[in-house]
Amino acid sequence: FNLGISSGAEDFISNWLGMDFDFPRTRVVETVAAINKLTLNQNAAMDGAVLSWSEEAWLRFESRRRVPIYLGAMSPLMLEEIGAIADGGLPLLFPPEHYATVLPHIKRGLARAGRSLDDIDLAACIWCSVSADQTAAEAMLADKIAYYGHAMSPLILRQLGLERADFEPIRRAWHVERDLAAARKLVTPRMMRIGIAGTTDALNDRLERLVDLGLRHLSFGPPLGPDIAAAIQAIGTDVIPRFSQR
Repeated sequence: FNLGISSGAEDFISNWLGMDFDFPRTRVVETVAAINKLTLNQNAAMDGAVLSWSEEAWLRFESRRRVPIYLGAMSPLMLEEIGAIADGGLPLLFPPEHYATVLPHIKRGLARAGRSLDDIDLAACIWCSVSADQTAAEAMLADKIAYYGHAMSPLILRQLGLERADFEPIRRAWHVERDLAAARKLVTPRMMRIGIAGTTDALNDRLERLVDLGLRHLSFGPPLGPDIAAAIQAIGTDVIPRFSQR
């Protein structure tokens, strides 16, 4: 069992849940420190900038091991913390080629902690929609982009030549007017570069570039495809074997 932690997106935390989103990086850093202490059977009393825990912060049972922690990240500062404090990282590669941009931030964190890339597991997260039916595959990916695009970090959007304002009509169509069909139509080809839609050949072509950059752990995220079972089967048959021996 590994534990994934992220600050979440401000829109979802603040607007959907009504919770404060102040000091997201500090919250994550202090949370990681606290969990590490707890799973090492130590007292996690803390008087931090965000967490304020008393001497009663200890597990009432024995932890068998320290649980490895993976950080999800989109912003430069959070990407740096992957290198500085985490056992692994879940950098969101939207688009997949974004790996070349996030890696320097992670390396800065590694240098700060006196570590190297060999000390962490980078599980690069990509979105893919796999199907021989190109139109259906693109529709699935467009729906996900319409749902989530407005919450992406400026760092990600800059790689695509986009701004959050470009997603405002889409956000309004879906989240305010609740018209998914209208929102989907507003997703542009440039926005579609966030993920990969089409056959496994299309998926392999773009993954080759990541592997050439040194990436060794790929995480395939939803929508996966209009027929999820078939998409998973195709990835397991045509994609994973191709890269597993690289």
